This record gives sequence, structure tokens and C-alpha cells, in this order.
Amino acid sequence: MDIYSFINSPDVAAYCREIGKTWTPFEMAVIIGRSDRRPMFEKHAAWRELITEYPDMVIPETKNCKSYDSLHKKLAEVIDYEERVLELFKTPESNTFYKYESSDYCSIYIDPDDVFTNFESALTELKDDLKYVSDWDRDKKYYMIMKKIYIGSNHRINCSFHLDGNIRNIFVAFRDELFPDINFDDLLDLSPGFGHEEIFYVDIPTPFKRGDIIKQGANIFVLERICDREKMFARESNPGSICGLCYYINDNGCLTGNPIYDNDCLEYYNGELRGTQRLLKYISMFVKGEINLLALLTLYNRIMLERQLENYSSPWDFGLNFPQEILEEEYGLKPEPVDPVIYSGIFWVIPEDNILTNYKLLTFGIKCDERGNIIGTPAIQPNSKSGKSYSHKITWETEIKNNSAHKPYNQNSFDYYPRGRVEITSRRAIIYLSPNINHSFILGDIKLKFGLNSHKISKIRIVEDNS
Repeated sequence: MDIYSFINSPDVAAYCREIGKTWTPFEMAVIIGRSDRRPMFEKHAAWRELITEYPDMVIPETKNCKSYDSLHKKLAEVIDYEERVLELFKTPESNTFYKYESSDYCSIYIDPDDVFTNFESALTELKDDLKYVSDWDRDKKYYMIMKKIYIGSNHRINCSFHLDGNIRNIFVAFRDELFPDINFDDLLDLSPGFGHEEIFYVDIPTPFKRGDIIKQGANIFVLERICDREKMFARESNPGSICGLCYYINDNGCLTGNPIYDNDCLEYYNGELRGTQRLLKYISMFVKGEINLLALLTLYNRIMLERQLENYSSPWDFGLNFPQEILEEEYGLKPEPVDPVIYSGIFWVIPEDNILTNYKLLTFGIKCDERGNIIGTPAIQPNSKSGKSYSHKITWETEIKNNSAHKPYNQNSFDYYPRGRVEITSRRAIIYLSPNINHSFILGDIKLKFGLNSHKISKIRIVEDNS
């Protein structure tokens, strides 16, 4: 049997296969039961193979489950029960109706008023809707749930389907009333949704390391640590399915420390990070010791500034909540904050494409204090009428036009490219710029280049003009 193919995460499965990890027949039964990759009929076939091809064994006692003499007998009971439930689910009854819905966050629209009198018609409509499921939903492993509801009672049978139309698992509310002949206290709980992860511990090694960017379903995060589940089971009677801790970015960009669940469902994330999720890359680098805390906070401020400007939001809408651990002395990452140097001056934005996704920010700055007073002797003497800044026209002629380092854009006139200037006065900064470059990502670069993120600057004003 290829037991690795039942492990939920392809990355974890590949790692276990690589190291040659093996399990007892009982542990294999648990792995099969908790598999969300394989449909129910394949899990039944695998359990039957364990019964016919593998030696029988005693099921060990846990804090939540007593010992049983025969694994084979208990597996046969589980298969029989689930097949009876499935048969009842498909059987039309006068006092029932069917309806179905998508799992949380699945983007497919289901009409909540659609109800069906029999399983076949509900399944036909469900499979027709599955044709319109997006690749995004399939990648996130969402699923559909069909319900058989008993009118006038609390009885309900839920059957969930993978997005390929195969049955994922089945659940019965008030099952002891629908199946009074079964002693459910003696039924082995193995299938997803039965709480199997809280009852049986199985050692499933993972390849993940601290700082890796990981995904689980639709969630993307940076791994802090994987917990020792064996110790948790030994210490607690009901340890739950928490398997580790991670750093997570919400939609507003707040950084939080969250628990993660089910280590056999974790996968490496290799996709593109967008919006505030770009912070995960830098959190990963910080956790791995590749950048220090100051660099992380600088990058955080830059990305959150873009978010703030794009949404016209107050900075108070966002927060940074580092878990205390990340600031402890053991990391050796407590640099003294360094305030950026402030500059006034001029700039051009030299586009490298038609939509400004790539551009060169060409700047000429004069070091100054928060009131605009020049500090030291500028490398290039101010040439504006005020004598405190630079003229675009003069600077282009003297510093750019005949300088081979600025080819090929120096062949154009000074007013060919969008441009702007930065003025500093009374702890306030004013950015004058061409309207077509008034974008948050460009403003973020300008503020970074001219040191406008300094705590000495109390206010930044943006003015569109034809500088």
C-alpha cells in the first residue's frame, strides 16, 4: 500500500517517503482515516487492504479511547457503519429534503433557496455547479456540503464532496437515534470530522523549519515552531489539534502570533505574495536572522504606508503586534533606532514601461534639518533662485544631459519625464509632483529617499503641480 499518498500535504508525504518513514497497521489506519486528499471509497478500500494484507494488532489505549483486541474487527465496523449511513443518505424518504452549500470562503454562488426531494437530482445540480468552480478554489481545497434534513426533527446527515464530485466524508447529527442498534461508544473514530486528531497520536515528520513560508488551505503564514505533539498527548487528555505557532498578517497588515493545526496539512507556499502579505517575506528573513529588526520595521512601515495611502486610511487603522518572544535577548536583535537623514531637493521618475510598474527614481538632495536649514556643504551647489535647492532645468543641463551614466534618458529635455520637488520647513514636508506620478508606491520611494519618515517630520503634504 502506498500509505504516503494518504497524507494530506504533498510536501509532508514526499518528505516521509524520502526518509523511509514507516508506521504500524493501526497508525496507517489513522492516517487513512484523517486523509482529506482521498475520497471515502478509496479510504474504505485501503482499510480493507489493511484487514486482508496486514497482520492484526491490538489497538493501544489512550486517555480518550480504551484498548481493543482487534484492529481488523474495528475497521470492519467503521466501514459497515459509513456504508449504512451513505445508503440511508441516498434513500428518499417522505419527511426529508436535500440542499447543498459551499464550504467557507468558496467563491462559487449557490442559490440558498434551492431544495431537492431526492439525492439524485441534488447531486446532478451539485456536479453542474462544480463545472464553474475556479482554479483558485480548487487550489485552496474547498469543498461542497450536501445535507439531508429531516423535517420536524433535529436529525440531519451531512455529506461533503471534493470539488471533483467524489464523496469526502459523512456526518450524522443525533446518530444514536437514527442507528439505535449501534453502540457508538465502541465505534472507532477515524474519519475526518469525528475528532480523530484529538484521540490518537501518530508521528508524521515534517520538513518545515523556522522561518519557512507555509500555507494551509487559504491561509499563508511564517512558521515559528512545530510543537512536540507526543509530549502534548502524554501531558493532556484532550490536546486538540494545535501543532505549532506561526506569524500571520491580516488584511489590515497587523502582525499576530497564531496557533496552527494539523501538521500533516501544511505545505510550502511558492506563489506570489501580494498586498500586505509581502510582509511575510521580510518576517521570514527576520526569523531566519537574515535581516535585523530595524530593517524589518522599515520595510513594514513602507508597505503599510502604501496601504494607508491606497485606502486613504488613518495610520491608527493599523497595528503591529510582535509576540514577546521575538524581542527577547536570545535573538540578539535589539538595535538602537537610527533616524533617517532629511533631504530637500528635486527628482524625476523615469518610467521603464508604460504603466509605471518599473521605474527609476532620479534624485538630487540637499541634507537639511527639520526646518529646512542646510547642513554641511552640498556635493552639488544649490542652483535655484532661492539658493536653497535645485532647479530642474539647470540641474538637467549641468548634471544629466552630458553624463553617460544617465543614458539613454538624458537625450530628452528636462521636462520630458514627470518630476517633482521636496521642500522642508517648520518640521513639515511638502512633496510637489506631476499628477501622473501621484501613486502610493512612488510616494513611498520618495519619502524613503528624502528621509521623510523621520520622527522629526510632523506632517507630509502632497501637492500636484507641474514642477
